[in-house]
Amino acid sequence: MKKFAWMLALALPVAATFTSCGDDDETSITLNTSSASVNYDNTVELKASEKNPVWSSSNEFIATVDSKGVVKGNHVGEAIITASKDGASASCKITVTETNHEYELPLMTWNASYTAVKNAVNDRVFDAANSVENETLVYGTGSVDGFPWYVYQFNTAGLYSSSLTVEFTDADSYTDLCEYLDQYFKEISFDEDDFIATYANANSVSEAKIVAEVTADFDNNIVTAAFTPNNGTRSSINDFRAIFDSHKAIVAKKAAK
Repeated sequence: MKKFAWMLALALPVAATFTSCGDDDETSITLNTSSASVNYDNTVELKASEKNPVWSSSNEFIATVDSKGVVKGNHVGEAIITASKDGASASCKITVTETNHEYELPLMTWNASYTAVKNAVNDRVFDAANSVENETLVYGTGSVDGFPWYVYQFNTAGLYSSSLTVEFTDADSYTDLCEYLDQYFKEISFDEDDFIATYANANSVSEAKIVAEVTADFDNNIVTAAFTPNNGTRSSINDFRAIFDSHKAIVAKKAAK
């Protein structure tokens, strides 16, 4: 009896070890890389260790992926691409980079103080004549009047709108600015009467965190893109016009001097 008990005690760990080997039969999946970059409007292909996984994107506005793992860079930003199969998954961080470097977006650190923005914008030329303490900061590039111009507006909560203004030299001036913005935003609408294009950093205004409008001021030979946070307080996109008009008045004054 003692001999039998001793043999049984030896056998139990072996049985347990044998049972645990079943875990190796579960599906596991890996990707050929954990991070990758792709230029705006270009593609990069990801490879999975398992055949025919289900591919998905955490943010299809930034990047989409097809059934073969080909990722399309839709807008500048970051998204997580995931391949899944039989309960297992693997992910890759995709960074979509800009290809058009003609301009530079204004600072959009909403609610930042006047002083904080002034300290942060140190690569532009401060336009003291058109700036108002705690209300408006105006900058030129290279010189006070050099394009692009940048305008920042503040209320008691801090920065609530920013704008980028370029010189209108011909019809391409408007198109060039819009094509630059296409890397970051989606054109939602275009008002042919007022010549205003509305953009959002999402597939719709309701989903967007930032809304922008682009228009040309033919009297002053400028094209302005104005940006504001989409905080859900506007009843319609037309409410944005008041912010845009205030920017327009500032840059028109600057252009006319």
